Amino acid sequence: MSQVGAATARCELPVPSCDFVPDSIATATGHETTSTATAWCLFQLGQHSDIQSRLRAELSTLDSTPSMEQLNSLAFLEAVVRETLRINSVVQNSVRVAVQDDSIPLSAPVVDRNGTLRTEIKSVLSLKEHRYPTPLISHHQSR
Repeated sequence: MSQVGAATARCELPVPSCDFVPDSIATATGHETTSTATAWCLFQLGQHSDIQSRLRAELSTLDSTPSMEQLNSLAFLEAVVRETLRINSVVQNSVRVAVQDDSIPLSAPVVDRNGTLRTEIKSVLSLKEHRYPTPLISHHQSR
């Protein structure tokens, strides 16, 4: 056996359990989106010193270790985070998959192009999976 083959034979890595892989993916995904959103927020604050000053003033009203209740009461911080996520969406789109038949009630009945009175919009699944891509960026940029 060659030296490489012998070294490979001695290297026994533990095989992850079935639960390990999805947990790792979820952790990595959450970490990446959170850090990207934070980076965009810091970038935007660096570009807008007036907003940064106003946010600093609001944050300076907190204790050194604020409670979640205190953090949740910061209206301007909430606005900054929401605006950052609106302008610099970390997730560009989302694919939604219908898993069961569904219907959406209408506030007022309508007549469709075939002359049928409709009181709800029905979604009926066929044998094929229906995917509905939702481009989030187009929804957020226009507001």
